[in-house]
Amino acid sequence: MRRPGGLCHAAPMQPNRNPILTRRGFLGAGAAGLAALTATGLAIKATRAERDYIDMAGEGAPPNVLSWTELGVLTQAAACIIAPSAGMPSVLDTMTARRIDRELGFAEDKLRSDMKASLSFLEVKPLLSGAFQLFTELDAARQTALLLSMRTASGTDREIYAGLKFFAGFFYYTDERTWPHIGYNGPAVPEKFFDGGNRIANLTREPPA
Repeated sequence: MRRPGGLCHAAPMQPNRNPILTRRGFLGAGAAGLAALTATGLAIKATRAERDYIDMAGEGAPPNVLSWTELGVLTQAAACIIAPSAGMPSVLDTMTARRIDRELGFAEDKLRSDMKASLSFLEVKPLLSGAFQLFTELDAARQTALLLSMRTASGTDREIYAGLKFFAGFFYYTDERTWPHIGYNGPAVPEKFFDGGNRIANLTREPPA
């Protein structure tokens, strides 16, 4: 497994629900335009083998909403955006991408399509910029440079970066193993498990017989 890329750390986020998770979407532009650009990029170069993306995402059950390709791209983008420091859990440890995928299962179609289009677009963006590699084929430094360019851009690129940063930060920092690093002591009342949650327990708990 490749090491996570580096990028400015996402601002520490307190573990509570944010309205963006229930909004219709996070892209001001329609997903159709992104899909067209993505198709152009994919026509230039075939996507990597599915096995590569499964390795990026970590072994486990197939995703609910995202494809293996999208989950792999999301995992690498989240690792680059969060860039955990020494002693902090990785985005694989916190199952950040898989928990986002689970949350999308409860979301409206617009938010799902925005996320899927954004991840597909991010994967082929280097091709559309004249490179001959996909996002997941770039080394950490070039992934960082690409994401930074999107952060400081305008329009759709910036919207994609902002959406990915929010989701990555929210689901990473709602893992209790990150709390000591951001000075959060945890909720006053212990959390109870519920089937409709998006915590790690919802992904790892054995279903009742």
